[in-house]
Amino acid sequence: MPALALPQADTLPCGVMAIDGHGRLLAVNQRLGQLLGQAPAALVGGSIDQVLAPAGRVLFQSYLLPLLRLHGHVQEFSLTLRAADGGPVEVLLYASTAEHAAGQGCDIVVVPIRQRRQLEQEMLRVKRAADESPDMIFQLLCGPQDERHFPYVSEAVRRLYGSTPQQALASADAVFDRVLAADRPAIDQALADGARHNRPWRGSYRVHTAAGGVAWHEASATPRTLAGGMTLWHGHVADVTQRRQVEQVLAEKAAAERASQAKSAFLARVSHELRTPLNGLLGFAQLLATQQADNLRDDQHARLAIVRQAGAGLLQLVNDVLDITSIEMGQLRLQPVPVDLAALLGQALPLVAAAASAAGVTLQPVAQAAEPLWAMADPLRLQQVLANLLSNAVKYNRPGGRVQVRLATGVPGTVAIEVCDTGIGMDPAQLAALFQPFNRLGAERSRVEGIGLGLAISQHLVQLMGGQITVTSTPGQGSCLQVALPQALAEPGLALAEPGLAAAAPVAVPTTTAPPVAPAAAEADSPPHRPPPPTRGRVLYVEDNPVNVALMEAIIGMRPGVDLRVAEDGAGGLAAALAQPPDLLLIDMHLPDTDGAQLLQALRGHAPLAGVPAVAVSANAAADDLQRAQLAGFVDYWTKPVDIERLLSALDKLLAPPCLPPAGGLH
Repeated sequence: MPALALPQADTLPCGVMAIDGHGRLLAVNQRLGQLLGQAPAALVGGSIDQVLAPAGRVLFQSYLLPLLRLHGHVQEFSLTLRAADGGPVEVLLYASTAEHAAGQGCDIVVVPIRQRRQLEQEMLRVKRAADESPDMIFQLLCGPQDERHFPYVSEAVRRLYGSTPQQALASADAVFDRVLAADRPAIDQALADGARHNRPWRGSYRVHTAAGGVAWHEASATPRTLAGGMTLWHGHVADVTQRRQVEQVLAEKAAAERASQAKSAFLARVSHELRTPLNGLLGFAQLLATQQADNLRDDQHARLAIVRQAGAGLLQLVNDVLDITSIEMGQLRLQPVPVDLAALLGQALPLVAAAASAAGVTLQPVAQAAEPLWAMADPLRLQQVLANLLSNAVKYNRPGGRVQVRLATGVPGTVAIEVCDTGIGMDPAQLAALFQPFNRLGAERSRVEGIGLGLAISQHLVQLMGGQITVTSTPGQGSCLQVALPQALAEPGLALAEPGLAAAAPVAVPTTTAPPVAPAAAEADSPPHRPPPPTRGRVLYVEDNPVNVALMEAIIGMRPGVDLRVAEDGAGGLAAALAQPPDLLLIDMHLPDTDGAQLLQALRGHAPLAGVPAVAVSANAAADDLQRAQLAGFVDYWTKPVDIERLLSALDKLLAPPCLPPAGGLH
């Protein structure tokens, strides 16, 4: 490489020296003299050893020189120089072989680490992002007539621009012609503005690569004004293609996350807006069916059943859409516990009994295994899966058909539930698309209702529980779907949890090994049965929706001993609770002036209300909503549309008088 010419080197902010093949200093610029605390003239002619610290001499002789002879250049080599006072000067060294008048030698550029640490760290990060390739160090001389000339470029120009250093020194076009035409005006303007205002330039632009592609480069340079309107830029160029790609990926990821959050918020809002009117529709339909049953004609009973069935179908659609969306976004959380499969089927089969009877399909007794089988699963979600499989086995069956459920052990460590039907069956093409969301496999042309989400949701739920669903089917003969789950050890005393905040934990029930007592003996030995006292207490319901208020008033009106008061916002609820502390708080989670969690926190700040149990009442049914309510201190979560029977049962428990402590006090 041609030697770096002086006196231009004296204008550089970095130290420069030229040495011959014997290590003799041929030239030293002013900056290097300043770094070492010596006049450049005093250094010229001496050995390079006099400017190197002892450790630096070893590195220079045993490592740097062999690298230089092998590659012709060395970049970003950390070295310690020795100042005139003997103190160390930490520098980064750039070296390249050069032809001098005295023969073969090298030019060395040193940059003080102290002054360039921040920039060098950034350069190192960029280099790692570009496969740890060295940057191109350059000097660019610009004239008032847009003339450009490189007094110096490092060897990295070969990799970045496909040009030799000699070609770049001969003509700056060897570099600038590689820049995309669309990006050249911005570079020209930046260089002109920087020279005019003596302002550093840092910018990114695209270049054509030797392989025919496009790469991103980032340049950083500082100007120095010279005589005659000339400006000398000194800086470096790095390939930041990988960094740009990472930034693009991160930007796309951030956009996807924003879209996901917007989707979640939209679905939550849609769910809330659909569940709120459904609460009134299904709630008052339940009230009519229970309170006015004796006053309705048969045709009115039938119409009321249609209303309830249609509302339940719409509610199931809302639930399915929320489930599949939560699954796709990875937001569905399961809570596996040991589950008695026979007991679970005992709860799931009655859910489809009426539909099976109406369709003329026989639900055969469950084929039990030799021993009770327990699976590790989320009981509520597994019940949802079984209800879906049983419902499909009934819907896609034929009049006079059968549905058979079997319990068996699978491969070691697993248990299986098999649901078989004698229905229409499926061909291989239909089996391949069976678990695709919204794909009804042609059933959309039949009278069978549905939108094609049930099996897709079931498959995901089973997979989240560590299991799998397998299917065998023969057209015209029927289908068998098998759910295989991890086996759990039997745990006597565990029962399935009821829906609600406590559903995650198994509920302990008393067990006994004593022989069963005959009914007559039981009656003789048991104390006389006393009906529980009527439910009494004061309930404060904070809700702004008039339909929801009217429904709750009608439901709680079925408990004459309960005094219900209503507030339509958080401020009114707080005032009413302070005026007359209730025995139970029912709080809607979306109020005009606050949310339910914030209102509960405000209520808990007053001593008379600190221990009053609070129930969240909301049309939001996502698992995250239940978890937030639990963390906020709510003892239960009632999801709209409410089930009147369950609501009254929960109300009775929450307002039940406390049990008297046994003799000797509480244990």
